[in-house]
Amino acid sequence: MSCVNYMVIISSRGKSMRRKLYKRIIIFFTIVLLFNISGCSFQNKNNLQKTKTNTTQVNKTTAESENIKVENQAAKMMIEVTNLSNRLSKAQDSESINLILKEYQNSNINNMGVYFAKETGEFYLVPNVKLPEDYDPKKRSWYVSAIEKGSYISSTYQDISNGKKVITVSKTVYRDNKAIGVVGIDQYVGD
Repeated sequence: MSCVNYMVIISSRGKSMRRKLYKRIIIFFTIVLLFNISGCSFQNKNNLQKTKTNTTQVNKTTAESENIKVENQAAKMMIEVTNLSNRLSKAQDSESINLILKEYQNSNINNMGVYFAKETGEFYLVPNVKLPEDYDPKKRSWYVSAIEKGSYISSTYQDISNGKKVITVSKTVYRDNKAIGVVGIDQYVGD
């Protein structure tokens, strides 16, 4: 065998070995890459689940915080409506009633309105807003519940005119241990 032939044989064997080596390297890196991609996918899935869980916890905490704020506001409103009830129980005429309601309305920027419905059918509302002809305050939940239970606190609801959240608190007004009407307050929540 000549030297040239021997080199051709080595050369062709070397090419074959290099191809096998390249194939093995490519297969190795492909497996590593696939493993990393699947690992990242698994890790991303875990991270996504953790993010969803954290978001749910934040939403619960926010909702609980909002509920506490509403409860605190309702408690303050109950104190205010009790004071109004005491003052209105001593009012002898329409002028006195309107003055008490206007003073209260002007005292708090969250006030949407304050009103007093008497058993006799008289209805006072500050600010003065035109109501439908068939509006009967004595049929409203704030009135009926306060007469039945002494006081009433609504759930929050959305004001039709501006979309803000509102809460209503009302209380029976007594004179000489007899119910003479119900006073109510509507306030924007959290403003």
